[in-house]
Amino acid sequence: NVDGDVVGGSRTGNSPPNNAGHAFVWPNGRMVDLNAVVTNLPGNVVLEVAQAINDDGSIVGTTCSGFCEPGKAAPTRAFLLVPN
Repeated sequence: NVDGDVVGGSRTGNSPPNNAGHAFVWPNGRMVDLNAVVTNLPGNVVLEVAQAINDDGSIVGTTCSGFCEPGKAAPTRAFLLVPN
């Protein structure tokens, strides 16, 4: 976006090989796991890939499919995150 923020998906440092990645945003040269900062995220959902961010900071992406992490196996869905 115009602020230089980048989004994507990345595996976490201690992810077993079969686990999904986590969606991230990279503002100001620092990677932030969206799963760690989104409020009211259902317990069985993992934000896997953030695919775009607009100039207002809204982010779109997809949740994981199949086996995500132990206890987290929600069906794949699109997501839209809108900053407060």
